[in-house]
Amino acid sequence: MRIATSVLAGVSLALALGQPTLAQSQRNSAGVDIGAVCPAGFASAGQSIASLPVVAWTDHVPAAPGFGFTTRANVNIPAGAGDLILTLTRPAANGGNTQQQFRQQITGQGLSAFAFHFESADEMVPGAWQLVAEVGSVRVYNATITVYTPAVGDALVASCQ
Repeated sequence: MRIATSVLAGVSLALALGQPTLAQSQRNSAGVDIGAVCPAGFASAGQSIASLPVVAWTDHVPAAPGFGFTTRANVNIPAGAGDLILTLTRPAANGGNTQQQFRQQITGQGLSAFAFHFESADEMVPGAWQLVAEVGSVRVYNATITVYTPAVGDALVASCQ
């Protein structure tokens, strides 16, 4: 499994990245853009997560090999507040849930970006995946991604071929 997180500090940098407009994005109520990424989008080594090519702004992502999703959120963390802790809770292949945590260093305002890339069968478990970002006990943002088993001829998967 390839999971990555990064934070880009500075308002001007976040604006320069060309965040999608509300009409283009699947922005949730916490102000998080959620998008599906084709397998080829993860192929560039050293590519910033914030610049991963999104094939569709959607919170419904097919559980297909190499596919994945990205989330992007503008954050404003007071100086000295500590690192942003991202907790990903997802269904486990053998039932129940599994959790993973990631840390992003925060320096005021900037873009928090996260990506998940499906590489193995135990990662392609359909269901509701939750990403929660917190500083200490304060929730900064959250996102729910619905991972689904694609049918033959799934339009999103086909758009990547």
